[in-house]
Amino acid sequence: MKVLISKGRFQAVRGFGVIVFTIVLFLFSKISFQHAFSFQYLQIDRLLFAIVLTLFFLYIFFKLFGEYKAVNIYETHLKIKWLFGLISLRLDKDMLIQFGKSSVNNTNYIYLNTRKHHLLFDESIIENNFELVEQLREWRIKRKDNLRISETSSLEYKIGGIVMMIFGVLLGVFGLFNSYFQPIETSDLKDLFAVSGHLSKKPNVKNSTLRSASTDVTFELEEYPGFRFQVGHPGYKAIKLSALSNYKKDDKITLLITKNSYSQKIARTSTPSFSEKHFNWARIQAYAIEIKQEKVLQLDEFNKEALILRKSNQKWRFVVIGLCVFMFWYGLRVFRQQES
Repeated sequence: MKVLISKGRFQAVRGFGVIVFTIVLFLFSKISFQHAFSFQYLQIDRLLFAIVLTLFFLYIFFKLFGEYKAVNIYETHLKIKWLFGLISLRLDKDMLIQFGKSSVNNTNYIYLNTRKHHLLFDESIIENNFELVEQLREWRIKRKDNLRISETSSLEYKIGGIVMMIFGVLLGVFGLFNSYFQPIETSDLKDLFAVSGHLSKKPNVKNSTLRSASTDVTFELEEYPGFRFQVGHPGYKAIKLSALSNYKKDDKITLLITKNSYSQKIARTSTPSFSEKHFNWARIQAYAIEIKQEKVLQLDEFNKEALILRKSNQKWRFVVIGLCVFMFWYGLRVFRQQES
């Protein structure tokens, strides 16, 4: 039977601060990643900024949650709790090797060593720190005060190493996907097909918001119900958005789309890819647009934006690959050091 001697409680004020910081961290990371994926193509420079910013916040996040813990003291063991008790670790008394008190940067800690773990408890956060020390003394655990200790425990180092390895792998996957599976290409007239019809409603302009950073303009035609002819990025910045309010239902429109899109989706003379069929079926990219014989988007302007974006990604690609390799290597190194 488990005999509870002292139950550790999480401090409400500090817990509220940790929750607020977590929400702010999530929002900042979400917005930064949304901007990296806000257009039709992944923008590597924005992705790099988002990852570095997120890693910085994650470091602070792990430090906060690493120190914000509580201890349940039982007759034969301790139960260490993180994340308001969602994560816990049981330490039997025969697993404990040494404990003591030390100060780091004017903060008093109780340290606790086992064969596998090095744990730190901030005395200002652990409400039952006196009961913890008394119980450890009663168990006759070796005590040594004023040792030189690190503010980061081995468990926190392990978690940080795992997070860095995961981010490194994800960054590499996104880089490969952007470079080889979704390249940014310019278009030539010989590869395009003209589609004409009449607007079924006014052009829809999607501006960036806090919820979604993506921007695009979509055109729906009476002759092709179920399809949205879209201009994202490249192309979005080349359209004079204020002029789109002049166009309305039944206005004649001509768009240039790829021959592949026409044959797969409209004429259906060729088989679409899995991605096109299941994820992008209703969306057709437009490369040039003319409404009522007025140029809304010209192919040259589309290609100009595509070249700028491609050069930007090429410039940052080697930086991202280097960061990916470094993050995975360093995370693996930290994890192995703590394991050994």
